[in-house]
Amino acid sequence: MVSDEISIMEKGGIPADAKLPTDQGDFRIRVFHDATSGLDHVALTLGEMEGPNPVLVRVHSECLTGDAFGSLRCDCGPQLNAAIRQIQEVGWGCIVYLRQEGRGIGLYNKLDAYFLQEKGFDTVEANQLLDFEDDLRDYKAAAQMLKAMGITKIKLVTNNPQKVAQLESYGITVVERIPTGIFLKKENALKLFDILIDEGKTYKISLCGMHAMDIMRMESGYLHWGHDISPEENQFEAGLNFAVSFKKNINFIGRAALEKKRDKKDHKKFKMLILNHSKEGAPLLLHDEPIYLKDKIVGRTTSGCYSFNYNKNLAFGYINSGLTSDQIDKQAFEIEVEKKKYPASVITRPLNDKKLNSL
Repeated sequence: MVSDEISIMEKGGIPADAKLPTDQGDFRIRVFHDATSGLDHVALTLGEMEGPNPVLVRVHSECLTGDAFGSLRCDCGPQLNAAIRQIQEVGWGCIVYLRQEGRGIGLYNKLDAYFLQEKGFDTVEANQLLDFEDDLRDYKAAAQMLKAMGITKIKLVTNNPQKVAQLESYGITVVERIPTGIFLKKENALKLFDILIDEGKTYKISLCGMHAMDIMRMESGYLHWGHDISPEENQFEAGLNFAVSFKKNINFIGRAALEKKRDKKDHKKFKMLILNHSKEGAPLLLHDEPIYLKDKIVGRTTSGCYSFNYNKNLAFGYINSGLTSDQIDKQAFEIEVEKKKYPASVITRPLNDKKLNSL
């Protein structure tokens, strides 16, 4: 625990306050002494701290293994470095570095907890097995250090609501909490995956591969940027004209060009097609397969798959036949795969649309 007495440590009349050049810029470093514990806490500042505006602040508890040695057991080091960069980008802020190692249990006990973590316990469980509370960190010293620098209103960089609550109870106004980034190490990836799966059971979460996602988006009629739409197509060709409105008298960028495209009758049209005789993996529709109308190539597929939910070979593509959209919907097409043509029909609604009755 910290005492009510926090003072700048001085020796021989020289204040513990100096310029500190770093790879993130030139900061000032200042030491505050806790008279009760004997610990020296540090403030790293950039710019003048006194003023009416809230100061960007990161209150960081010491983590020797993470901050100094780059331990992959935690994300303390990356969080600290990210906060320093963030302050440098803003040009004004403060890092309060508190000497309360291992969530307040000290370095020796923290390494005991590491031993237990190697046996499969997480940080909280290990602390509890050592007869410590989940988190013994106290932020009174941080509040007193901030006040000593003239800082009473802050924007706090943290993911910890308890830190916000403590600082406010000690008289610091937190006008905004800015979340830190997520710094996932490969050593923790599997554990995070297990947590996500376990917590996701409530929401019926399930594993899904890339191709399964691709099939589902095609079943829903969703277009893929890079396959089904590109800078070469416009909204009217891609069937996305619902996203463009000419009702308001606003001359948005590209309006004149789109109006010309809108009035053009012979532009290509995006369509969804299914093979009349579908079979799993036969043929294997991917993309760029020729689409025929009366033995003439009138387009190419942009995406293809086999829908296991609906037992249909499904393809997306553009058709440029000179026909209207309604006329195209009634035509009998063929899609060529490996030099063999397969009869295909246009569907006007996605496969998973409940109103689709033609199947």
